[in-house]
Amino acid sequence: IDLSLDLNQLLIKNNPATFFAYAKGESMIPNGIHDGDLLIIDRSIIAKNNDIVIASLHGELIVKKLGVIDGKKYLIPGNPKYKPINIESIPNFEVWGIVTYSIHSLN
Repeated sequence: IDLSLDLNQLLIKNNPATFFAYAKGESMIPNGIHDGDLLIIDRSIIAKNNDIVIASLHGELIVKKLGVIDGKKYLIPGNPKYKPINIESIPNFEVWGIVTYSIHSLN
């Protein structure tokens, strides 16, 4: 099949608000994000419960699911080997954007 695709047009909804990052680690493998995946992140989307977000935590960017446990806001890893992080009392915590796509090799 002779098919031409523009991945920017297909995967990016808001070009000025979109950036890319590589995933590192194994905390989100159950959510389909593997070590080395290319993540597409949209900063224009308002984060809500159960979104997978890129967040700034103590000066480091991390990928986790935004969630609520016992009425408190947490960053929740997909891998049960890691603990959820209560974000309510962390100063300077910021959601940088919503992960809209994870691109990884099948090999």
